Amino acid sequence: MREDGLEGAAPWVGSHEEFLGLTASSFDVPHVHGRALAEVVDRFAALVREGRADTDAVTALLTAPGTAGGRPAPRVDVALDIATRAGILA
Repeated sequence: MREDGLEGAAPWVGSHEEFLGLTASSFDVPHVHGRALAEVVDRFAALVREGRADTDAVTALLTAPGTAGGRPAPRVDVALDIATRAGILA
């Protein structure tokens, strides 16, 4: 069975909601943006599971509210290359 890394993560932490919360908190975003970021991650994970992730989904994930926070601008081109190599883009 092919493992994409997303399916095994939610059961490991106990729940899908906790997985989303931990993912959002790993970005160290202000609390006000945490829920929005979790929703973007949730949508992206669903698209990956359905085999429908595309360049727009990757871009939305990298430019989600609160992800900038003093970090360098996201390299969408690099992320798309990695996503393509990983086989998660439709």
